Amino acid sequence: MPQIMNTNTLRIINMKVKYIVTILLVSLILTGCGDKKQATNNDVELDNFKVEVDDMNEKEIEDWQIYENKELGIEFKYPKDWHYKKDTDKTEQELYLGLAKDEKILEQGVPYPIEFIVVGLNVEMTFEEYLHIITEKDGLRYVLAGESNYQDKIEQIAESFEFTNK
Repeated sequence: MPQIMNTNTLRIINMKVKYIVTILLVSLILTGCGDKKQATNNDVELDNFKVEVDDMNEKEIEDWQIYENKELGIEFKYPKDWHYKKDTDKTEQELYLGLAKDEKILEQGVPYPIEFIVVGLNVEMTFEEYLHIITEKDGLRYVLAGESNYQDKIEQIAESFEFTNK
């Protein structure tokens, strides 16, 4: 036969539960406040790390070669030991460059490890691997694409891209 608790016992249990819940809530609130302060400190550390990484990237690419196209008024840097090939077979593109470390790869033709492409906005583009749209201006889209293992190089090239005719 189940035992029936008297009201005093229930009151004591109820008070203990309230006490435990209150302690847990206060602990959670205090812990949450501490985490926010810690997150802010981590954000600062991450910002400093980002600056250091940006400085490293700038130093790495400062001695890269510069590709310049005066007709389109653009330039970008690419690795000093790499080569490029302008592909004239591409009729729908304003500009199509293949970039590779080995000239033999460029002689083999498309696809290139990294491709710099300038196309009209109406041209649909699909790539199996990695695509970085740098910008769109005056009805043209400026794009870097390539193999996913070159993603870091593609990002560095994209960061160095600029218009030379203001």
